[in-house]
Parts: sequence; structure tokens; C-alpha cells
Amino acid sequence: MTKFGGKVYLHVADVTLASSLARWLRGRIGAYPLLPHPTAIAGLSGPALLLATERDCDERLCARLVASAVTVVVLASVPSDQQRRAYEAAGASAYVPMSADTSNLEATIRALVAGQNG
Repeated sequence: MTKFGGKVYLHVADVTLASSLARWLRGRIGAYPLLPHPTAIAGLSGPALLLATERDCDERLCARLVASAVTVVVLASVPSDQQRRAYEAAGASAYVPMSADTSNLEATIRALVAGQNG
């Protein structure tokens, strides 16, 4: 059993991107429940990993989720060092640039699900 019991949750407000990401994640790693809003993860039982874009989960929300034992992975559409530092300070486990090459995102999620550092 993985650190998250096989559960990784996805929230992306952009419906097309969310649908594409969910299909990709299911094909690569397994089922990924879609959340209506990032804060919905706080009501779930057990450890959880949330994958969300920086537009859907700002640094303040990230810090609140991390404080409630949620592992947060931020998918950055326009990555910047300043934003990376802000998310790191908020406790995000990973800040991954959105890219056509998904190998970094997949490796990050697999490592976190396995209980390793991302």
C-alpha cells in the first residue's frame, strides 16, 4: 500500500485541462478523483496528495492544506523562481512546470505516492 492508499486527488478549474490531466493520470498511474474545489480535500479521511495549478491553489491555500496534512503538488503554467520559493515556503511538496514532456510530473507523483521526497 502506498503512503496515500492509492489516492491522489486532482483539482484544476479549467475543465479541458482537468479532463486531459485526469485521463493522462489514469493511464499512467491509476484512478484520480476530481475535486470540485481544492478545499474539498480537507474533508476526506486519511493521507491525501493534491495536484492543482497555481491558479487553483494559491500560496495561502497551499499553506492551509499543508497544515491539515495534505501533500500539495503545484503544476505551474508559467513557472518562476519567485513563485517556486513562495510555494516552498508554504510547504508544497513539489512545484512542477507544466510541460509537454510529462516525465518530470509523473516521476514526482510516483515518488510522493511511494513516500519518497519529490
